[in-house]
Formats: sequence, C-alpha cells, structure tokens
Amino acid sequence: MRAYVVEHSSRQRSAIAAVESDSPRVRLETIFAAMCDIGAGPAYRGCPFINISAEYPDPAHPVRQAVAEHRRWLRDLYRDLLAGDDHPEPERTADMLMLLRDGLSVSFDLDDPEAVRAAVRQTLMRVLGPDGAAVGHN
Repeated sequence: MRAYVVEHSSRQRSAIAAVESDSPRVRLETIFAAMCDIGAGPAYRGCPFINISAEYPDPAHPVRQAVAEHRRWLRDLYRDLLAGDDHPEPERTADMLMLLRDGLSVSFDLDDPEAVRAAVRQTLMRVLGPDGAAVGHN
C-alpha cells in the first residue's frame, strides 16, 4: 500500500509540474480547477490519501508516513506559490488551502458537484484576495 501512495503522489507531482503559467496565482487557480474537474467526474471515489489514512490510523505506520510526506509537499507547494505571488501570509494561507483541498476532496463525494465547484471557486478567491481570474471557469 505504501508503494501505491508513493506512486499516486508521484503522478500528482508530475501533473502539477505540467501546469504552465508565469503567474503563481494562476497556477494555484489551475490546480484547484483541476481538482474540481477530477472530483466532479463519474469515477471519483474520494481522495486516495484520505481514504488510505482511514485504513491506516497509526501516524507512525509507513503508509501514513508516505501520506504525510505527500501532504507536506503539497502544503509547501501552496506556500511557495503564495510567496511567489507576494501574498502577505503564505504560511497561514497554505494551511487554509490544505483545509480547502481536504474539504473539496470529501464534498465531491457527498454533495452536488456543481455546488461544490462554486463553493471552492468562491472560497479560493476569498482566501487569495480579490485580484485575478476566477478558478474553474471553462
């Protein structure tokens, strides 16, 4: 199972690395839009990292350690993009984006996908501030 977590993390890292933009803010918006697209898809069955964590509750277990490493990488990515966009509070806001990410991961499995997509877009704009384009508009 640890190998599955590491492989899934590697695929996500590659997908995010492929997001092209000179603007850190646009990269963040694009990342969250992609998460919404995945979550709204018919094959979505929840976040694999959250699902696996429920199966391996011990934080010291190697599977949970792999999940924790992925989450550190993702939070650091958010922080670095926010800092690159001159956000006044990149550390605190990265924590907020992690909460948004976790919430959307669960909400797409439980609630109306279009309502979740709209809530994610609105929340992201409030967390990032008023400048920039809205996320998730196709």
